[in-house]
Amino acid sequence: MQFQKKEKRQTTVRFDSHHVRLRTGEVQRKTGSYMYRWTDKLGKRNTIYAATLEDLREQEEQILVDQHDGIKANIKNVTVNDVYELWCQLKRGIKDSTMKNYIYMYELFVKPTFGKKKLVQVKKSDVRRFYNQLIDDKVLKPSKLDWMRKYKFRFRGVTRVRGGEKIIFFFLDEPQILVGKDKLIMLGDLFDRGHEAKQLQQFILEQMEQDKIILIRGNHEDLFVELVTTDAGMPYSYHKSNGTYDTALQLTGFDPVMASIRHYDFADAAKDTPFYKEIIPAMLDYFETEHYVFTHGWIPSIPNRDKSYSYISSWREADREQWNQARWFNGMDAAQTADENKTIVCGHWHTSYGHSKYEHKGTEFGEDADFSPYYGPGIIAIDACTAFSGKVNCLVIED
Repeated sequence: MQFQKKEKRQTTVRFDSHHVRLRTGEVQRKTGSYMYRWTDKLGKRNTIYAATLEDLREQEEQILVDQHDGIKANIKNVTVNDVYELWCQLKRGIKDSTMKNYIYMYELFVKPTFGKKKLVQVKKSDVRRFYNQLIDDKVLKPSKLDWMRKYKFRFRGVTRVRGGEKIIFFFLDEPQILVGKDKLIMLGDLFDRGHEAKQLQQFILEQMEQDKIILIRGNHEDLFVELVTTDAGMPYSYHKSNGTYDTALQLTGFDPVMASIRHYDFADAAKDTPFYKEIIPAMLDYFETEHYVFTHGWIPSIPNRDKSYSYISSWREADREQWNQARWFNGMDAAQTADENKTIVCGHWHTSYGHSKYEHKGTEFGEDADFSPYYGPGIIAIDACTAFSGKVNCLVIED
């Protein structure tokens, strides 16, 4: 299944004892030395060792050179997909979120069709024909093609000849401009405090299967992971009040009595649900288009004691802990001091808060509470506090 393949690429961010980020396959041993594991094209597992990370990476580079030499030796049979796989290994100095989007767009649009072409047969006219086909299929708007030409994205040249070798450049520096057909973007907190968890899970899986959905991770997804991975589990009162416990009961089929008696079995069953195995791993911290950033609570910022937030221009480079924290932020407060040049569309915090505090319209939870989308400078907040209001806010955004 396509989304299972993506899950394998979304590896956990790890650091060594010197706070240097480790790449896929790199491990720091208990002795302080390092090792690197990889699987070659024959399926054989290999391991190398080094005293320092610098020495290890020198060996890694040689391995990649050897793999590249193998491709050159068999150039007549090499496909675009083969070079793409090598490119994924060689590419460095790129943000995780950008790399994930590269992979997503390539595997969605290129790999199943154009990617199967032999590299020696690819011409610039083939590439233009490929993009024209995307336009004909209404996957790509003609205006987007002009926009990409204007900003000189690399797909224009796709093939180059250097030293007698044909080299391919992979299509886009910013893949997210290939927005594709209409997408449903869900801003997290998909479950909890509702009664149709299984039906919702099935709906999301169907949208994923058809590539019609973009999933943003919310704090309630974090709570679900916490619920089923905490040893012996589960601070029940907290997860019951948030609805996480009830969601796990619905998805597993456990009744409350058996879940409390057999809590380890309950946790294992929850880990075996599609929500935990397929949906949560497919979630992003944010999704970005030309004019909008879609996220759950807010972008990583510095919370202050007076409940204000200090903007961080480098928020796209935030680590896992910063994103976990940002999912709990009140976007309507944070927007007051933000300096982002794109509009941030967020959920998490009920919009009646913004209407009441900043527009002086109604109360937060009274009869006059307004749960419609909140529009402020640089923000569109859409959380309708559905469990309380019975409403869901949906936006149609052309970007």
